[in-house]
Amino acid sequence: MGMGLIISAPNSGSGKTIITLGILRALKNRSVNIHAAKSGPDYIDPRFHSMASGSECYNLDSWAMSKDRLRSISSHDGHLIIEGAMGLFDGAPPCGKGSTAHLAKILNLPIILIMDCSKISQSIAAVAEGFINFDEKVKIDGVILNKIGYNYRKTKNYMTEKTSKLTPDADSLAKSASALNKKGPAPVHLWNPPFCGNLDIRIARDGTWYYLGTPIGRKRLIKLFSTILRKDDDDYFLVTPVEKVGIQVDDAPFVAVDFEVHGSGKNQEVLFKTNVDEEAIAGPKNKIRVTRDPNTDEPSPYVRIRSNLDALIDRKSFYRLVDIAENYSIEGEQWFGVWSSNEFFPIILSSELDIN
Repeated sequence: MGMGLIISAPNSGSGKTIITLGILRALKNRSVNIHAAKSGPDYIDPRFHSMASGSECYNLDSWAMSKDRLRSISSHDGHLIIEGAMGLFDGAPPCGKGSTAHLAKILNLPIILIMDCSKISQSIAAVAEGFINFDEKVKIDGVILNKIGYNYRKTKNYMTEKTSKLTPDADSLAKSASALNKKGPAPVHLWNPPFCGNLDIRIARDGTWYYLGTPIGRKRLIKLFSTILRKDDDDYFLVTPVEKVGIQVDDAPFVAVDFEVHGSGKNQEVLFKTNVDEEAIAGPKNKIRVTRDPNTDEPSPYVRIRSNLDALIDRKSFYRLVDIAENYSIEGEQWFGVWSSNEFFPIILSSELDIN
């Protein structure tokens, strides 16, 4: 899927449709490749979307459609502009299935929040902050203040002042990480700062870090960011004592690029080194595991580096691991694997080895 965004609001009547139509027509007039969609089973707004964009508008109903179906419909080259339905989090109880927020999480798209300021002034900042922090898996990347009257400047300035701290910034994170970094990873597990949104940082499977779609070429900066990396459930964050921002990790956050073996036999120690120069000895706390692709059966080996952060073992290192592997019986089955720190880590069933 190409780039995209979702236009949503705290409630109906905030101006989602007219702003969505304006964006669609403005992009069309600039010859931008766009596709329009509407959240939910709406059959009126999509007609307006089609007229504004010059192309067919799709319905994306996360209550009635499967995730695979939603992703398939949304797979287009170009820019996907989706208008949300009702309020951002309004869906079927208790978990909000079918809501615009539910759709945003399935498609991993950011949200622009339209806020009706016709009967509110500085309090709009509190509403915005509540929406931004309500669900850290929902990425609100911008806010449009609609229907502002005479108090425009006062509301805008107050909104900027109160919510600027919620906007993740790579430079501020780097400065915080630099100040915190004495030697080694920071104690991120001890910190519980507010979630400040998502930052456009992605760690590719090969260990390359990207910011705004461009590779980060400074290894020192990558190493700084890696010291404040934390994984909560299945999501990854950069964490300081005062802010927590989400980032995208395609596979594992680290790559094990080399290893050394000290000693021999069961008590030998396999010391891994990562692409960010962290080291970890495989053992009870830093286990080696191998997963198999269900379609190709290709193995993907990993080793725990710290906390719940893993490194993908690169191909050359994996081949070297295989060279030092041996057979060992586990619960009556023979496995081919590696010893480290008096623990055996299975790689493959001995019966599946290709001995030809």
